[in-house]
Amino acid sequence: MNSTVTSRAGLLPELVSVWVYFFYQQREEDRVLDVVVRKVQTIQKEPGSLSAVFMERYTEILDRGIAPTSEAELEEASQIGGRREIVREELESERSDIQKLKREIDEAGGILDRSRKALEFDPGLLRETVDAALVLAGADPLKPLAGDRGNAPAAYLLPDLPESWQGTLDTLRPPRGKEEPFWDWRKRPLLPVVFEAMDRLDGSRVHLHLQHPFVQRLLSRFLAQGYGAHDLHASAPKDFAALWPHVEAEAEALAHEAERKLAERGATESEALRGILRNQRSAIQKAIGKLPQLTLAFSPTAPKAREQIRQIEQDRDYMEGRLIDIDREIETEPAAIQDLYRVVLTRREPVGMVYLWPAVRG
Repeated sequence: MNSTVTSRAGLLPELVSVWVYFFYQQREEDRVLDVVVRKVQTIQKEPGSLSAVFMERYTEILDRGIAPTSEAELEEASQIGGRREIVREELESERSDIQKLKREIDEAGGILDRSRKALEFDPGLLRETVDAALVLAGADPLKPLAGDRGNAPAAYLLPDLPESWQGTLDTLRPPRGKEEPFWDWRKRPLLPVVFEAMDRLDGSRVHLHLQHPFVQRLLSRFLAQGYGAHDLHASAPKDFAALWPHVEAEAEALAHEAERKLAERGATESEALRGILRNQRSAIQKAIGKLPQLTLAFSPTAPKAREQIRQIEQDRDYMEGRLIDIDREIETEPAAIQDLYRVVLTRREPVGMVYLWPAVRG
């Protein structure tokens, strides 16, 4: 039944709707819904998280639709017997895990605050540094993104950079499509950049931080400028002249050690091959010694006896020739293997000199 009451007390009408539901005992749907209402009112009084277990069971039963067995299934779902305390303990243990997780999050937040104080990192200073590095690279500074979102961190557009920067700029492009050609993907515009962490990661911005490849490459220009300011290029030849004798001495020692290990390896493999050849020679000699007995085993009048005897003689001729070859190989092949491991030429060529600069000044 639906009744509508209209109030004219104000300038505008006020509508109040009153809904009344009639319960019919003989209708199966009404009986099931009545059970559900009573069960829900009961489980709402349950302490802890046990009510969630009952609600999940009731939902599973009703999702299958109202059937003649629904009322009995609802009653059975409420009867967990002696398992009530077990379920309550399991759910409460999960609650303790959540509390432990909250404590760990608070502890991690404290560590983050202490790290910020130790580093004294300022996103604004990083943005100014990036602008200065872009100017050193011959490009324009960052350009603020027009019409940016309200409370979101300020976003900036990157200027055009030389072709040599394309590999680094790939880290600032949108994700490449599965079937998208590589060169078409590189033609897509770069994403705007931000210097503060965003509340939500939606892929529309790139967060620039100290370890980002783009920032690392820009900061390397300041290191190069610093070296030039300290006359590094002028001192490099003198430093190289002082270091080269030490490099040569170390290289000479390493070369001698490498030659020694190669000679040992060559001797080992050479001796192993010599043993293999000797074993072959011994086996062939034994086989030749057995051939006369094989010849006597054939009767001259037996069918195909001549062919068998001729085959034995051919085998003997081959094995005797192989013995001659083995004697020659024992003298030449092991020596050839040792020659393979002999160092013929060593050469040292300077290719450059690297200066190490501390990441943090003491």
